[in-house]
Amino acid sequence: MSHPSQDTQKNQLINPKITKTDIDKDIEFQIYYGYAYENLNKRFYAAIDNITTFILLVMGASIMMPITNNWLSGFAIALISAMSFVLKPGVKSEQSKQQAKRYSDLILDMKHGTPDIINKLKQITDTDTDGVGILQNVALTRAGMMLGLNTQKDKLSCLELIAARLAGDYMHRTNN
Repeated sequence: MSHPSQDTQKNQLINPKITKTDIDKDIEFQIYYGYAYENLNKRFYAAIDNITTFILLVMGASIMMPITNNWLSGFAIALISAMSFVLKPGVKSEQSKQQAKRYSDLILDMKHGTPDIINKLKQITDTDTDGVGILQNVALTRAGMMLGLNTQKDKLSCLELIAARLAGDYMHRTNN
């Protein structure tokens, strides 16, 4: 896959109306999108980790009560533990946290006019985490809002809204 800035440079040859300012805005949006997406993933996976831990604690305590079905509680504990072991939401949250920090540092570098932003962006995007796909439109809208763009026409689906809320981002379906 080619780097987005290379695509923009190719488009500039095809469409001479694309200016260096357009390329800079594209790079700036990519950086803010990366930051928003990794930050949403960090909070989403942290919430999943906390929820599974809480459920495991409650289910573990329920085994001691004589009114519960121990077989059913044990099966639920094993299932949730297996899910947590396979998905590793705590690890993914920490990886997204580190990646969001890299994007945050890149935003500061960009604001201070540090040269070679494109190469730094390429290095950072090479280490992007596998995120939650349903958060992509939420991150696009959030990045637009961070840059002061008009995002009122962006519409989020019900599942995207639920995922955003789980990730701690209280957006509306429209008019963000």
